[in-house]
Amino acid sequence: IKRAQATVRTDFLQAIKMIEFLGFKNETPDGMEAYCPDSGRAYLYSRIL
Repeated sequence: IKRAQATVRTDFLQAIKMIEFLGFKNETPDGMEAYCPDSGRAYLYSRIL
């Protein structure tokens, strides 16, 4: 594996803190509109391994 990625809801602050602690970088600072099933926004995080 050379790249890991994860999506995190923009309103889930604990998950954002954890994923950033693990070294992931936010690729979508404005969020991805209507990404979640309830049309909520999400961030895309990635980490190059």
